[in-house]
Amino acid sequence: MSRSAGSQSTDFLYNIFPGDGEMSRLMRAYDWSASPLGPPDTWPQQLRSYLNVALTSRQPMFIGWTRDMISFYNDAYRAIVGEDKHPWALGTPLPEVFGNDAYPLLKPVFDALLDRGEPYASENALVPLYRYGYLEECYFDFSYTPIFGEHRQVEGLFVACTDVTDRVLNYRRTRTLAGVSAALASLDVPGGFIEPYLTALTDNPQDLPFVRLYLRGSAHDELYLEGEVGLDAVTAARLDDLLTPYLHDSADHLLEHFGGLETEHRPEPVTQIMLLPLQLGRAGVLAVGLNPLKRFDEPYRIFLQSLREHLALALERADSARRLQQSQRELQSRNAALEGFADLARDLAFETDPYVLVRYAQERLLELLPSGCTLYYEPEGNFWRLRSQVGDLANPQLQAQIDQGLPLHQTRSLWEAWQSGRPHYQEMYDREPDNVPWDAAVGVGAVAVLPVQGQSGPRGILSVVLRDRMVWSPADRAVIEIAVSSLAVALDRSRAVAALTANQQQLREANAELEAFASSIAHDLRAPVRHIASFATLLQRRLEGSGDAQVQRYLSVIEASAVRMEAMIHGMLDFSRLGQRALQISAVDLNVLVDAVQHELATELEGRRVTWQVAPLPTVQADPGLLHQVLINLLSNALKYTRKRDEARIQVWSEEVAEAHIVHVRDNGVGFDPKSRDRLFGVFQRLHHDEEFEGTGVGLANVRRIVTRHGGQVWAEGATDQGATFSFSLPRPARK
Repeated sequence: MSRSAGSQSTDFLYNIFPGDGEMSRLMRAYDWSASPLGPPDTWPQQLRSYLNVALTSRQPMFIGWTRDMISFYNDAYRAIVGEDKHPWALGTPLPEVFGNDAYPLLKPVFDALLDRGEPYASENALVPLYRYGYLEECYFDFSYTPIFGEHRQVEGLFVACTDVTDRVLNYRRTRTLAGVSAALASLDVPGGFIEPYLTALTDNPQDLPFVRLYLRGSAHDELYLEGEVGLDAVTAARLDDLLTPYLHDSADHLLEHFGGLETEHRPEPVTQIMLLPLQLGRAGVLAVGLNPLKRFDEPYRIFLQSLREHLALALERADSARRLQQSQRELQSRNAALEGFADLARDLAFETDPYVLVRYAQERLLELLPSGCTLYYEPEGNFWRLRSQVGDLANPQLQAQIDQGLPLHQTRSLWEAWQSGRPHYQEMYDREPDNVPWDAAVGVGAVAVLPVQGQSGPRGILSVVLRDRMVWSPADRAVIEIAVSSLAVALDRSRAVAALTANQQQLREANAELEAFASSIAHDLRAPVRHIASFATLLQRRLEGSGDAQVQRYLSVIEASAVRMEAMIHGMLDFSRLGQRALQISAVDLNVLVDAVQHELATELEGRRVTWQVAPLPTVQADPGLLHQVLINLLSNALKYTRKRDEARIQVWSEEVAEAHIVHVRDNGVGFDPKSRDRLFGVFQRLHHDEEFEGTGVGLANVRRIVTRHGGQVWAEGATDQGATFSFSLPRPARK
């Protein structure tokens, strides 16, 4: 390609070849006067216009001018030309540029366009190209448009296209994976999926020219060929020798540089093979011939790994199904009895006697095993003490020893299980480690010893003693261990229930004592406090006009404090009485109740702008008097804490959830610090000083106590100087 631009001016060339892209610069530097097209100032306007469109577009575009289709293309088209043809393709006839790949395939299209002016368009069209040193499988959406001259003769062609190779490959590979998934999901027979799996792969011979699957029967077996697709007998025999040295690699391995392998469905020989060891389930290797017309890139690798994962999961599922079938056969006769252990968590949920639970578990366990007995021991001092036994040992001498107590450390079978926390199974009882005489072991066959592990450590030892020798199968062990595990959970729950019951009783007693104490203290304090207030008032009257202002101020403080103390005493009495009063439940219309409370609070509205927004409220089941106290406290608080606002806005509304009515009271008052939310409902807990807002700190505590006694909850949301919302819930009666 000539690099001399001749005598053409820079501005003129820039007008014809606009832009600063690579192709614009190459075209301006090209010596077109030495080409069949001649200098650019002789070119027809049609060519110049199409060049302007192409060079200013980001869409891949190509112009073939004259019947020789001399090549022009923009920067976006460069990747389609590829390194093999760029930049020499510029100014070269199209048949020379694409003569070894696309041109023979598309020649009928070019002829129809040049001879008869017929346009052409296609989507997802396969166009093999040499771009990066090998013939590559490429797909395009493109349109071929004839460029007409002044007399309607065809002067050339204009191509706009998009490389959709990735889209086509992704769709094809996704379809393959979907087919594999469908083939595997439709099978009910464990292990009968290999042939459908391989058959599903034959729908994609482009990416999977051949596939071979090797599996290992067990941990020590050699790999064997389970199945293959895409190979004839000759190639399969050659492949055996090629793959054998690499089948035991634990990592993915790309095999290449071995010459080509012919396959059944592709004309091009395969030159690369990917070996993918199966990482999940049964050991094996998936060998895949790679597409000779595509580079082995990351999306291709991910596709193969997905195929491997589908297969490995299917193998694991098949093996699991086989194991499950075996277990089901072993456990079928025991299923009904095993369900009895559910009673430990259901019927005996509140049983607090641990030995009732132990005996129940022993009885259920014996229903699952051959003849024998079960014994439950707990350590006491230096002995194992028998706490519960179900079944007959059939050996009076051994029974007597057990009833007397077995030595703690010398009875090794029990002590080692206790220390290790692991079950111990004997096909035939070994008496020597336990120092049991021969005659005391007569009639004792298989033995299982299991520690009963609670949350705080071992609780005891459960021993199963059978009369005959028996091999403890995995199913037998599973049954016993499930029984002991269920017993341990039940014992922990029993201990927790007993502790909870005791704690609740202690709390009830403590609460009753506290309420009685608070009531007594309140009664005892009321008279002295009233006397203090009365005598302070009398002193003030006596000293009126004395001129001693400081004494008057002291007496005012005493009087105000006494009044506040009396209010707190009344609050304490009210709080105490709430726990003693029985609930009188009836239907309460909240609309009527809120209206009544508003009328009671009317005196607090004088001289203030207060806007009430009360939405329709439900009828609830509650104690009318106590619910009245709840609303009085919440609405009076809303009025009190909005006192500093020019206009107070108070909203009352409700919502229904699955099992409760929820009532909200929102105001635009001073709000509160969210960090102090937990203090809001405590007795005598206040978040504001008396100088700002009066109060005793008992009202919200009463609200919580009343709502809690109704089975509801109370909570609050707010922020400093942004108002507050107080909410409470009341249970809805169950619908019949």
